[in-house]
Amino acid sequence: MAMSNSGGRKVYRNSTYNKKKRIKKAIGIFLTIIVIAILVFFGYSIAKPIFNYLNSENSAGEEQTEPWTPPVVTDIEENNDAEQENDEQVSETTANTSVNDEKSLLEFTAYELPTDALLSAETLVSYINQAKIDGYSAVIVTMKANGGAIYYNTASEFARTDENTVVGTLPAAQISSMIKSNGLKAFAYLNILEDNNRYGENRDGSYHTIDGSTWLDNSVANGGKPWLSPFDENTKEYTAFLANEISAAGFDVVVADGVMFPTFRNSDLGYLGDSVKSSARYKALIEIVNIAKDSTETNNASFMFELDAADIINGTCEAFKPNELADMTLIIDYVPSEFENTIVYNGQEIVLSDMTAGQRFSQLFTIISAQAGDSIKIIPSLKHSDFNQADYSEIISEIINEGFNSYIVK
Repeated sequence: MAMSNSGGRKVYRNSTYNKKKRIKKAIGIFLTIIVIAILVFFGYSIAKPIFNYLNSENSAGEEQTEPWTPPVVTDIEENNDAEQENDEQVSETTANTSVNDEKSLLEFTAYELPTDALLSAETLVSYINQAKIDGYSAVIVTMKANGGAIYYNTASEFARTDENTVVGTLPAAQISSMIKSNGLKAFAYLNILEDNNRYGENRDGSYHTIDGSTWLDNSVANGGKPWLSPFDENTKEYTAFLANEISAAGFDVVVADGVMFPTFRNSDLGYLGDSVKSSARYKALIEIVNIAKDSTETNNASFMFELDAADIINGTCEAFKPNELADMTLIIDYVPSEFENTIVYNGQEIVLSDMTAGQRFSQLFTIISAQAGDSIKIIPSLKHSDFNQADYSEIISEIINEGFNSYIVK
């Protein structure tokens, strides 16, 4: 019996066929990779410039329309200075805004103009406008300065006996009118005794020795100068005339300054007479202040008297006699450099160097106010350039906190 193939016919491939198939497959894969690579290369080459262009356009648009934000700091050391400068600018702007806001709460804030402000009307207007911009409600002009120069056109015949005394040409009434017409109060400084002019044929008003010679605060070779004496009748009349003339010209306030004795040498006391050696000589200072006060108030103007804070604290201010200055307004000039690191008050040492600027001011003016008593009004005065902005702002805030309703800036 014949046998049949139950699985069907089988076809067998030889090795040559299989090898060709594998080669063909490999070539196809290789060509596919090449094509993909070419497409990627050309696609990237074409797309990159387009992408960059669009990205740069978008960045430019953002710079014009979006608010600037600080970049990420990658080098702290390099950026510290810039950040500090920016913080200081922000701090100063905030401080100035705060100071201006506080001014509106006060009775007045006055700015003292430099002496050259009265040399011409144009200069005065410029300073007045700046004071208004800075938010002050009053300005102070120096009508008679330390040394004796008069910065307005006075009618005093006594003043004109020294040809170098009168340096101003504007009438007092014009000066006050220019200030008040701009909505500001007009204050006038009048330095009374720090006057080194040579009046009359015999230096009238000055200190004279027993033999009639004029006393000088130093030798002639060292530039010695005369001073006006509060004991002399010419000085009293001169003071009364100027205070009356200035207040009658429309000024709201006359401020007396420079009420003090010069420093006498021990050798001077023997030939200047008993008046300068007496423990009661301060009464001559109080008298000259009252002469200026009475002459001012005759014209319905207010009177103030300026003293130095350090002199009061140190006990060297002879004119600071609260019992004899009752109901008077005192301007207290605060100069921080005049104080040591420590002071002694009521037998206790107070360390000022450990305090902030505001704390030092508060401590010192608390002492002065306590010594002055309730019947005397205190107005602080300070020079802006004596402080950095932060300390200045702190002191102005402290003035408000301590209950002072006015202050003066020089």
